[in-house]
Amino acid sequence: MIFRKRRTIQQQKPLEDRQGAAMREQIGNKTCHAIVGEEEIPTILLKAELAIQPLDMFAATVSTNHCDTNTCKSVADGNDLVPLAPGEVQSSSNDCIGKYSHLPVLTAVNVDSFSAVSSQTVLYGYHDENKSKKRRRAAFLSATVVKPSTESKLGMGLKKGKDGSLQVSSLSNNQECLLSEAPFQTGDVLVSINNQSCTGMNLSAVGKLLKQTTGVLTVVVQNSTGDPTLVESMIRKPTPTSKTGLGVAQAAGQQIKVSSINPKGPFAESLLSRRDTILSVNDVPCECLMGATEAANIIVSAETSVTVVAQRQSDNAAVVAMAA
Repeated sequence: MIFRKRRTIQQQKPLEDRQGAAMREQIGNKTCHAIVGEEEIPTILLKAELAIQPLDMFAATVSTNHCDTNTCKSVADGNDLVPLAPGEVQSSSNDCIGKYSHLPVLTAVNVDSFSAVSSQTVLYGYHDENKSKKRRRAAFLSATVVKPSTESKLGMGLKKGKDGSLQVSSLSNNQECLLSEAPFQTGDVLVSINNQSCTGMNLSAVGKLLKQTTGVLTVVVQNSTGDPTLVESMIRKPTPTSKTGLGVAQAAGQQIKVSSINPKGPFAESLLSRRDTILSVNDVPCECLMGATEAANIIVSAETSVTVVAQRQSDNAAVVAMAA
């Protein structure tokens, strides 16, 4: 539902009647709206000083210090708004995103404390061109899944390299395979399985270990040409509503950092550490996000997996394997 400011007001119908009628008239056109669960919520396009933050529907503690009392009251009352016909729209959803320049600074966001957000949530302003800029892959990458039984399919092939290392030879794109969304590539060297070093192990021993392991399974690989300051970790959710145990925080400037990792959550076995700077979440670069709240929204609304690329704090060292 789209509005513009009325200059004069004369004998308006009650707000509830006007908004209800306008919504019924516009809902079929799906003009600039967001989907949350099974409901369609119209986005209100206003001048910059009256812009309503889309994050308000998700975060319970969003500051409204950016608008004065009269402005906030006029938006709440709706007394100076009238429906704008779709043909008169002069701005797009991208224009709306650019107007949110007064975002609250959040100290920390516990992803798992968010109320249930449907996996159908449409995140504002994300398009293919906004996906992660080309950067070197991380030197170390991990994938954590929950393996229900010994018969569960992983979808990863291994081979012995010329140097004797065990390397990823193939990855299945079958969504039923647990590692189908792992950030691995052909040629990556297998480092560890559940913190057990794979150095010196043969293909038969590794295959047996992968097959017999049930429950939480974490595989770590090394990309020899990768950036040693970066790590990339993927966790696969058993269900769309599964908790991740990850906390994110807004740091100085636009940086988003890992603020906490639940020791019983899936990211506890990943390569992430507290204070790491998050560079992207599920291929969405953090410079395209409006703070830690939106990063949390991406994580909580992901249906199958969450992949985080992070830059390690200088004094953080990723544990990729334990000595036998």
